[in-house]
Amino acid sequence: MALSANNRLTSRGTGRLRAFKVAASTHLYQGGVTSLRREAGAGAGYAKVPATNATTTEESVGVAYGEADNSSGAAGDKTVEVHIEGEFVLSFPGETLTQADVGAKAYATSDNVLTLTATNNAYVGRITEFVSGTSAFVDIKALAV
Repeated sequence: MALSANNRLTSRGTGRLRAFKVAASTHLYQGGVTSLRREAGAGAGYAKVPATNATTTEESVGVAYGEADNSSGAAGDKTVEVHIEGEFVLSFPGETLTQADVGAKAYATSDNVLTLTATNNAYVGRITEFVSGTSAFVDIKALAV
């Protein structure tokens, strides 16, 4: 389920922030995975909530440092600061994670839903520590892969 409020960040090794212009009609929440649409067309190059989509190419840019509500604005009216590297505890509600998933690639289907399934999902990073059956530390290095 997508975020509907700011999420408490549990992280380690964070340090680099980068600002991105926010897509039109978009509300990004603190602690949510953030992506860019990389395919040409409306919204290309603007920060947005990740979505499973077979027709567009998305790239994860990290985890939102703060909230940016551009729900009623045009593309670029607001900016959001994003952690572009570090390790974050992220949610995998549709998975049953185990210690064996350490090292696995993680992909976003929403700002608060990660999966181990690559097809049509934005790559976020690699699992570095098992936390529970539905959460893990994920090491992100946005725009570096």
